[in-house]
Amino acid sequence: HTAAGLDTPVFAGALATISRSLKLDNVIPIRCRLAPETIAGLPSFDCVIMLQVFNHLCRAHGTEQGLAMLRALYGKAGRRFIFETEPSYRTNERFRPHLPDMGDDGEAWVKRLFADFGCRATRTIYRDEARERVVVAVEK
Repeated sequence: HTAAGLDTPVFAGALATISRSLKLDNVIPIRCRLAPETIAGLPSFDCVIMLQVFNHLCRAHGTEQGLAMLRALYGKAGRRFIFETEPSYRTNERFRPHLPDMGDDGEAWVKRLFADFGCRATRTIYRDEARERVVVAVEK
């Protein structure tokens, strides 16, 4: 697989851990400004890795636009999409009003969302019980 990680420089350590655990080679972190007008110009990759980016997309662009951008980024992933989030009620207050209501189970919400996007399967690859944060691998 050729994978791209979309996030801030702090992401490098998490990207290395995920790459090793999923046996992904050729992982390239890309620093870019994600906005509705920039997503279409991104290349496609075998795997796209997004850790806690969704919260920032929703805060910057609103809930509906954040969901639309997530769907567009999912479309850039050829085989896998790695996604991390936590339930909206657990997120930092500055993000909470901009996120969709994920209910009490953020993990189930994520899996339903990607099922609606047409994914073949989802698998939780990391769970932080204290923060209820999960990383889900989505197979297309």
